[in-house]
Amino acid sequence: MSKRTDEGLVAPVVEVTAYEQSVRMEGELTHPSFSHEISAVQVRAGAPPVVMLQSFSGGAHCCTHVQLAGLSQGQLKIVDLGSWDGAEIEKPSDVSGDGIADFVLRDDAFLYAFAAYAMSFAPPKVLNVVNGRVIDVSRNPAFRTLFLESMREAGQVCRSDEDGMTRNGACPAYVASASRVGKLDEAWRQMVLAYDASTDWELPQGCRVKVASECPTGYNIFYKSYPEALLGFLKDLGYVEKGWRPPELRSPEAGPAPIPDTA
Repeated sequence: MSKRTDEGLVAPVVEVTAYEQSVRMEGELTHPSFSHEISAVQVRAGAPPVVMLQSFSGGAHCCTHVQLAGLSQGQLKIVDLGSWDGAEIEKPSDVSGDGIADFVLRDDAFLYAFAAYAMSFAPPKVLNVVNGRVIDVSRNPAFRTLFLESMREAGQVCRSDEDGMTRNGACPAYVASASRVGKLDEAWRQMVLAYDASTDWELPQGCRVKVASECPTGYNIFYKSYPEALLGFLKDLGYVEKGWRPPELRSPEAGPAPIPDTA
């Protein structure tokens, strides 16, 4: 362990060596008073532990950058788990019982999307690291309890007498979590009754083409209502199937929508 300094800022540096191989992880370049954490975690039963560096970047409601260094198929590799809201993430544990440690996080895409940070709820997001790759396993039925709890907490606020901004910040996580456990129709109907159309929060936009970052000029989709924006948002993030239609837009002959595949 060492550090890199640059004009009064400091970044933690961790070098990991095993079997005559070496890799180097560098954390965020931040104020010297910010904290960083280095730990050894088990990501697969029976495998050697990996070194996890959590590096806090600072700033309002942000962010811990997480990197892992360990052996994968005999090669020493670095896996970048990305940056996550908050000062640190919980250590992984095998929630599903399949021998692979689960990083139980929350989907930060929901923060600021439909309300201010303090009023935004976010559903769980579960990641595995397998053969040096990060895999989103949130759809695994083994995590149903996590989403039921998120649905309960966010749903209570979504359906409450709280101010409109607070309800609007809770309803997206409520509907998203409900979709993971086959209760999308039920949650959508309650969201339609609960959301506040009078708030002045700018709704998220969609994009007519699939992009990894900013939508190209001229391809933006400007939604006209909160439900319309929420539906586009959840489809883009994969919580709702592309062909799903809200109950209020279906013909009586169509019957209920199919339950989304949560496997």
